Amino acid sequence: MEKWLKNSKASQLNEYDSNALYNTSTRLLQEPSKKEVKELAKPFDKSGIWKKLTGFLGEDKAKELYDSYQK
Repeated sequence: MEKWLKNSKASQLNEYDSNALYNTSTRLLQEPSKKEVKELAKPFDKSGIWKKLTGFLGEDKAKELYDSYQK
């Protein structure tokens, strides 16, 4: 994602790409790898995955994903 932003000379995702990332993340969270399960279980502000998603999606959407994953 970071490489794509750099190549496109964009500093953030447009709304279409943000929604696509959100939807893809939702799907991927249904079957995370063993390594991801450990990272995803960490508190929202302590996990590298959630920090990255917050940078791309914004805190509200990332927190929404976090909350849905914790259920």
